[in-house]
Amino acid sequence: MDTLAEEALSVKYTYSPLPTADSFRILELHPGTHEAPLKVSLRVTTHRESPVYEALSYVWGDSGLKRSISCGGKILDVTDNLYEALLGLRSPVQAKIMWIDAICICQEDLAERSQQVAIMGSIYARAAKTKVWLGPENPASVRGLGLIKYIAEECCIQGISIESNDPYKGLSVLSKNIEPITKKVNARLQESQHPWADIEAVVASAWFKRLWIIQEVGLSVRVDAHFGSHHIPWPSLVLFSYWYGRAPQALLHLRPPQDPVVWYDPLRPQDLLRCRVEVDIANLLNLTRTSQCSDPRDKIYGLLAMPAFRRLEPAITADYTLSVREVYTLASARAMEELNDLDMLTYGGNANDAAWPSWVPSWTRSSNWRPVCYENVWRMRATRTAQLTSQVPASVNRDTNTLQVTGCLLGTAWVVPPKDNAWRLNFIHPRELRTSYLKATRRPLYAFGTVLHVRLYAW
Repeated sequence: MDTLAEEALSVKYTYSPLPTADSFRILELHPGTHEAPLKVSLRVTTHRESPVYEALSYVWGDSGLKRSISCGGKILDVTDNLYEALLGLRSPVQAKIMWIDAICICQEDLAERSQQVAIMGSIYARAAKTKVWLGPENPASVRGLGLIKYIAEECCIQGISIESNDPYKGLSVLSKNIEPITKKVNARLQESQHPWADIEAVVASAWFKRLWIIQEVGLSVRVDAHFGSHHIPWPSLVLFSYWYGRAPQALLHLRPPQDPVVWYDPLRPQDLLRCRVEVDIANLLNLTRTSQCSDPRDKIYGLLAMPAFRRLEPAITADYTLSVREVYTLASARAMEELNDLDMLTYGGNANDAAWPSWVPSWTRSSNWRPVCYENVWRMRATRTAQLTSQVPASVNRDTNTLQVTGCLLGTAWVVPPKDNAWRLNFIHPRELRTSYLKATRRPLYAFGTVLHVRLYAW
């Protein structure tokens, strides 16, 4: 039973039901030295009554690796990664008030999970600070954090404050000064033996792959990322990411042929903040395809607090009694019906499930698909060669799960690219609808992983 054996704890902690829909639990992390047993206590509060608290963003880790802590004098099992985070964040002299999902939510109670997911966005938004736990420190990560901080500080010389809650402010100025900044950075990199490997030790953290970080970081007022006892302000990571993506390749002469520095989440640090206002539902879901979550339903539920979903009235609510197909179908139907946005159609269906509606994307597929007709449609909009738009009235028959839209029939396509190349299809301009292009082979077109008789419409 870990270090708690000496306390002879034998009673498992049990959760009491939350009294109201806006109630949530907060955690008090008791002070102690690194070797002392971990002790916490829980209490119920609401946003109107809660004290100042910090929220934790972290990787749950292997659910099979459990360690025990004391919660109100009783045993509570947590994952090994959360145990390390609590040790690393605990103060030796002062209690800390925190919100941590795995402890503050009864994970076995599906109704409570659904209710807490509904207010999770506001929990992060109202936290005084969100602490990101990237993992225990090691020599490489400490050096990597130092290099990232140095690069961010060089960027700040151009007038961009890393303390600002708006790291975008002034990035146009930074863009104009990328070359001189990069020359100074390279001089610093030459002082390190393996600078890019050290930076990789930071950005390769599994935390960057998580889906839930979209709202945890995107909605938080202030964010610090921690590697053990070392930390870095989130805007510094944003500035480093911005610099790294724009630094002239020729100046990065220390960069290895195969660059190990990769942001593993499709949304780079600065892009997480874009999701507050600029990304619609279809693009948000597509950008987070490769992000990871233990429950595939959280591909939708983990983003409900973002503005893209909050535009829906009434809002979609988390319901863990629904199947994955039901959750994805509901989200697609609501987006198409209420926002009149058919961009969702370009992201495909699920060829592995015959019961899956062909118009509903399967967001568990890891490939970050590009919309089939995205490029050419926008080119036509820009040149005004055709009045096309994805804003079309749509309706879904809930009994048959069929999508109904209206449009002008342009023709019927019988072309057949190989199934593996289905996503290379481009939008066909009306002027190009000719026999030489639409080969009359009378073979069905593979689209979205499903055999379809495809008709081309403009709307």
